[in-house]
Order: sequence, then C-alpha cells, then structure tokens
Amino acid sequence: MKKSMKKLPLWCGALLICCVLTFLGMPKEVRAADGTLNLNETKNITIEEFGKRVYAFRVPNTGNFTVTIKNTNPTGNEELDASLYDSNNNEIIPEVSGVTYSLPNYSSKGNRTYYLKVEDGYYAWRTSFDIKVSYKTTKNWEAEDNNTSKTAQY
Repeated sequence: MKKSMKKLPLWCGALLICCVLTFLGMPKEVRAADGTLNLNETKNITIEEFGKRVYAFRVPNTGNFTVTIKNTNPTGNEELDASLYDSNNNEIIPEVSGVTYSLPNYSSKGNRTYYLKVEDGYYAWRTSFDIKVSYKTTKNWEAEDNNTSKTAQY
C-alpha cells in the first residue's frame, strides 16, 4: 500500500505533462468554427463589440476561390479585418482590412477545409457585412503553359 502511494505523485506528474503537451499542440487561433460558409452563397453577419469569429468552408474539388466581404451599412465606412487559415492553422492569407474588398484568389486541391477569421476593424461594432466564398472548379490546378520539359522557360 505504501509503495503504490509513493508512486502516485509520479503518475500524476506524468499525466499532467501529457495533458500540457496535448494542449500545447492545439492551434492557437483556429480551434473551432463559429459557423460555416456555403460556397457561392452570401452570408450576412453582424459584428458585436470586440467581435472575432471563425467560419469554416470546404472545397470539395480542385479549384480556385476568393472571399469577398462587403459592408452593408448605408453609410458604410466601418471596416472588417479578415485572414485565411488552412486546417493545420497555417495562415494562408494575412490579415486584410477594409470596407468592401476581396481576398486574393487562391488555388486549392480538392477535399480541403479552410477557416476565415474575421474581426471588428475600424468602428465595426454592430455593423452588418456580407461574406461570400466564390468557388470555381478547375481540372488543371496549378497547371501552366510551361509545365513540361519542352515548354519550360529558363
């Protein structure tokens, strides 16, 4: 009985280390989505005070997409900050701010999930924004005219 009680702190310490290592490996920014975005459909969101949200969307097939954000307020000078992450929490497109804008076009392989992080920007409290992921499938993802040894450019 005494031997097993002496090992208890050792086992508790080992368990604590395992838990800490597990949680340190979790993504810091994109852990879970607050909602989903459907491809080629507009979603209207309202930013609350100090709001930060993450929206997930899935690209089913090889293709290209871009994210468009539009302030729907009639006076419309409030800004929204947006950045794009992959499923491994790698930032693909760094934060962009604006009233109405599109993130750069991005090419993707199929069956990939992406996360759009949006935050209130300049006076965006209680402002509505439309978000749309415009997606188009393409058969020649990342294909160019110079992809063969005969057409390669030096």
